[in-house]
Amino acid sequence: MNGNSSRNFEDFILKINEKFDSYHIFCVTTDEVNNLMWAHYGSEHTGFCIEWDKKFIPVRDVKYKNKIANYNLLNFLKSTYGVIDSSIAAQKIADALMVKLIEWKSEKEFRMILGNSMEHLITYKDENFSLVTFQPEWIKSIIFG
Repeated sequence: MNGNSSRNFEDFILKINEKFDSYHIFCVTTDEVNNLMWAHYGSEHTGFCIEWDKKFIPVRDVKYKNKIANYNLLNFLKSTYGVIDSSIAAQKIADALMVKLIEWKSEKEFRMILGNSMEHLITYKDENFSLVTFQPEWIKSIIFG
């Protein structure tokens, strides 16, 4: 590393963080009357809740665990240098993003990760959020706080 080990390591960590941050995650719950959900995500009961038709929104169960998910950094390196297929590393990242601490189990959360094949649905994105195109028939109802 020729004396640049610290800088190279920082660059490596930055690339990993960029990879994780590149995933677009849509979170939903099945519990539209949960007071904590309304307090945290519904502007203290002044917001609204969109009820989506689940046949149009392919979500996966969040796994609630006692520890935050681990991601083996060797998978990232192997993927970067072509030792393993990049889709394997991508799936391992997606699996890690489906884990949440057990304290949040009352949220009954499900997540959808928008993959590269859905990139065309994104109409705007910045570092904090993305706007995604949807069809009106995907909405079953809107519930006001």
